[in-house]
Amino acid sequence: MLDGITPNITAESRRKLRKNLLRYIKSEAKKGLYPTHTELEKKFHTNIRTHFSGIEEAYRLANVPYKGSLSWALEPNHRRNLFGSTSGLNDSEKDDTVAMYGN
Repeated sequence: MLDGITPNITAESRRKLRKNLLRYIKSEAKKGLYPTHTELEKKFHTNIRTHFSGIEEAYRLANVPYKGSLSWALEPNHRRNLFGSTSGLNDSEKDDTVAMYGN
């Protein structure tokens, strides 16, 4: 290994991957989709921090505003934390939320 990089990864292949990550962020943003750190890592089989200081930098370099992800908040078990009650949930979601948090 040289400089912490595996031998089969060249500087050129890292530049191409970085460029592809930025293109993908731009193209998804045009569709109204904003890929998360995890989604990018799974799709490109890489660690975002290998190419950028973090997801915020990747979005900034792609000229796309980064607003963060609250997708975890849409899961039924987290709604009670956000909204303080189970009102507005269907019976199945209420059962899950009550089992997790009580009342």
